[in-house]
Formats: sequence, structure tokens, C-alpha cells
Amino acid sequence: MSAQQSQKALLLPAPYGKFAIGATSIPTPGPGTVLVRNAAVALNPVDWMIQKMGFASDIIHFPAVIGWDFAGVVVSVGEGVTALQGGDRVVAQGNLQNERGSYQEYTIASVDYAAKIPAAISFDEAASLPIGLMTAATGLYQNGTLGAGLRAPWDDGGRGSYTGTPILIIGGASSVGCYVLQLAKLSGFAPIYTTASAKHTAYLESLGATRVIDRAQPLGSALAGEQFSVIFDAISEEETQHAASTLLARGGTLVLVHASALSEGELEGGRKTRSVFGSAFHPANGAVGAGVYANLERYLEEGDIKPNRVEVLAGGLAGIVGGLERLEKGAVSGVKLVVRPGETIQDAVQGK
Repeated sequence: MSAQQSQKALLLPAPYGKFAIGATSIPTPGPGTVLVRNAAVALNPVDWMIQKMGFASDIIHFPAVIGWDFAGVVVSVGEGVTALQGGDRVVAQGNLQNERGSYQEYTIASVDYAAKIPAAISFDEAASLPIGLMTAATGLYQNGTLGAGLRAPWDDGGRGSYTGTPILIIGGASSVGCYVLQLAKLSGFAPIYTTASAKHTAYLESLGATRVIDRAQPLGSALAGEQFSVIFDAISEEETQHAASTLLARGGTLVLVHASALSEGELEGGRKTRSVFGSAFHPANGAVGAGVYANLERYLEEGDIKPNRVEVLAGGLAGIVGGLERLEKGAVSGVKLVVRPGETIQDAVQGK
């Protein structure tokens, strides 16, 4: 492949394989899509699960380019595309098709799940948005088995429609939790309770939290007497799920980012769980994805949605492997890990 036809990418050669920097073809955008030169891409916990646990390996074509979150500049547009043009600064969500994976220099983006980035938002910040924001939005607003079915703030009359209704968000300092806080505020929920390390209190209050409960404090005692019709558990470990179930009102919904670990007895009285999948490309999530991306530029401009705080890792695409190891160990808090593909060292290899 010539230099004009190829790009650097972080390749996963096989399920359970070792990542390595390699070369792959630069794709051509088709109808309804654009080609983006990636200025920044973000890391997500699901990516280490794909590598080390074989998650979704039955639908991935190997050697694979994975990754979901990217921000950059449109370099070419496909047939029928009018909403975006070359030179636009955009943020977009990828999927598990190799040409749409973000761990490479150029990625194909669907115009339905892409948005322009206001000048005040950096590429690094914008890259933190896609999966985290979509997971939050799907969990709250998807009307089916993946969400609580709430009225979305972008719908007519939806903004502020839950005024005076309390909500509990477990794991407010996680990437997803930060976006749930902001969407809950847009929806009018109040008071907004969340759990996190005490060091994140001021930050989470700036995003809309009414009260930040130290995550080391038992929820039952911290919120004695409270009952919630909606709880979003952005951690979803067994311990947090069991604690949340004791605070869930009859008929209430507990939104989880992992599978439910609760017994039938813990879900009596019409209580239910919803395990969210944050891809806009999931057939059940299309309406939520369209709503998010149609309004995202405006929400960013007006400050209704603020991107995650980010930590930029050195080494470009080669820095992803160490970042995923940190995510696997739970050693990331209050920030989104981001890399800049343009900083990738030629022939850099990560064998982990």
C-alpha cells in the first residue's frame, strides 16, 4: 500500500490476541457517511473486554480495528451528504465494523451519529462524548428493554418534565455518570443524588449534583427513608446493585451498565432492571441516537452538556494498550482517557 492509501491503526489480530500497530487501508465514504481524520480518540472499558474476554468476537472481523469514540476533521463526504462538508470539526460514534473503529488515523462516520464541535470545545474533550453520553441517554430515555423509557429533554415539552422528582446516580464520577448527571438536570430531576469519592464533590456539583455521597458510606444509611422511581447505577457491581435495590420504589426502574445480579425477591412490587447498551447503531437505540446527535452541537454551545475531563496519553495509538490496562484495573477516576492518533510513532508495537 502506498503512503497515500494506507494509515496507521492499532490492530487486534485475533480474539484474545495482542495489540500491535500496523497498516490498513484508508476507507472511502459511501452514502450518508463521511471520512474523518481523527485528532483524538477515547478509550472505553468494553475495549479491554473485547481483547481479553472475547466480547462480541462472533461479529468482529479480524484483524480488527476497534474503538468507539472519535473527534476530528471531515476530509471527504459520501453521496447525498449535505449536513457536513470537508473541513468541519466533528465528533462521532463508531461501531465494530473495521472502517468505523476509532483506533486508527481515519474513520468512517455516519452523519446520523455525528455532530459539529463548537470552537470552544477541543478535540480531546469532544472525543469523550459518544459512548458515555449515548449510554447515559439510552439508559434514561430508551423506551424498551435497554432503558427507563423517560421523556427525553429534546422532545417537545420534555425539558424539565421531571421537575421535583428525585433521582439517584451511582458512580457519578465515571464517564457515564457525569453525563447522566447532566441529562438528569436537563430533565428537571431534583434533588439529584450521586455517589463518588469525596475529592470529586465540587466537580459533580458543577454538573448538576445536589448531594454527593462518599462512595465509602453505606447507601442505606446515607439515604435512609428515601425511595427512588429511577436509579442509574453507572458502576453495576453486585454490591452496588444490591444497595440500589433497597432504595428502589415499587414500580421503579434500576438502570445498569452490566447484567443484573438481583434476585426475583429483590425486584418484587413491579421493580425492574434495564441493562443498557450504549451504541447508537443498535436497532433499538436509533431514535435516542438521532435525538442526541441532532441536539448535541446546541447543547455544547449552550453549556447544557459539558464533555468529560480528559487525560491525554502519550504515544498516540501505541498508548491505548496501557490505558486499557488501567481501565481493567479500575485505576481511572474522574477523567476520560484519550489519545491523539497523529502522535503515533511509526513502527511502534505494543505486545500486551
